[in-house]
Amino acid sequence: MFARPQRPELDAIEVILGPRAVFSGALRSETSVRIDGTVEGGQIETPANVILTEGARVACDITAKTVSIRGAYRGTIRADRVELLA
Repeated sequence: MFARPQRPELDAIEVILGPRAVFSGALRSETSVRIDGTVEGGQIETPANVILTEGARVACDITAKTVSIRGAYRGTIRADRVELLA
């Protein structure tokens, strides 16, 4: 009758900041986060992954399992793994 909602898998990307979006503040998610746009300050926290695509311009602190960076990034990263990609 009342089903317990299933938790999403950590690798599922449920949060996407689009290429024309600008965000400033605290972003917390239980799943992976993909940033295509701009983050102007604040922090991103997730037990999963953060992906910064080639169009991303991010200036904030990130706490995540893995952070993959293709775009521009400035800030502090706390992660098990950081990937700087071409």
